[in-house]
Amino acid sequence: MAESAPLIRIEEAPQPDGAQAAYVEAEDGARLRVVHYPLPRGRRRRGAVLLMPGWSEFAEKYAEVAGELHERGFAVLVCDPRGQGYSQRLQDGDMRGHVTDFRVFVSDLTACFEALKAREAGPYVLMAHSMGGLIALEWLVEGQGQGLAGAALSAPFTNLFSGRLKTAATRAILRAGIAIGKGRSSVPGAREQSARFEGNVLTQDERRHRRFRKLLEAAPDAAAGPPKFDWLAAALAANERIAAPGALDRLPFKVLLVSASRDETVDASHHHALAAAYPEKIKLVSVEGARHELLMELDRYRDQFWAAFDGYVDERLPIATSVDASSAPRT
Repeated sequence: MAESAPLIRIEEAPQPDGAQAAYVEAEDGARLRVVHYPLPRGRRRRGAVLLMPGWSEFAEKYAEVAGELHERGFAVLVCDPRGQGYSQRLQDGDMRGHVTDFRVFVSDLTACFEALKAREAGPYVLMAHSMGGLIALEWLVEGQGQGLAGAALSAPFTNLFSGRLKTAATRAILRAGIAIGKGRSSVPGAREQSARFEGNVLTQDERRHRRFRKLLEAAPDAAAGPPKFDWLAAALAANERIAAPGALDRLPFKVLLVSASRDETVDASHHHALAAAYPEKIKLVSVEGARHELLMELDRYRDQFWAAFDGYVDERLPIATSVDASSAPRT
């Protein structure tokens, strides 16, 4: 039986009925927290979604998204990335968000998928945001996710800067910092975007921005803290692997990539480049006017994400659903 884990409950971010948090074991024995949102009774069942959040995020932030997936007939399992939320830190002590190789996240995603399959019958869809989208692409390219019917990515972190010179300069700074022992130090100039709504570059929706801030205030130990030198170097190395010629030819199916036109967090132009390079593997939808956090944006932008998701799922999954309208546990 899985070990129970903390679940953050606050008035500003209500969790769907039946939400359960548990720890699952990663390949190296580390504990990863997953939050299971079973499909409520009365809903026609279509499948189950594995949701991988982005940098600094954790499961409770996606409670609203889980409810919207319930409306579409999907049970949901959200996985806290290692070093974030209540998943195990990567090093002893308070090393929130510290990582030296993104491939540890790729391995962890397999453990999370196994946790979903242990709790829910398929078909299965992967949904991932930002850093989670980068992890998802590497995972799929490596041949993982057998039995997955599709994947929908929200503003994936496939590239940080549009200019090669800026990327090269950043890599040089990171190498120098790591060489003098600053790998676990915070990257200078990285501002906490969840602290204040004014001036943030993530979302134009004040209510949703405030909701995550309240979650962080209620559970400060779940915060990841600012990005570290090692983390950013590892992220850029993962970007290089994705950008290698022919890398995404190994995707097992066409992936939905929803991009935000006003993204100042990742390089949205790279999404268009990937779609042009891999027309048989990437289905691109660009949401004009949206900021990076598409699923935390104003409704007029979120509606466009959901329209793209619904169309993609209709292509990937059969319409037929089970008669029983509840989750199909596999315990």
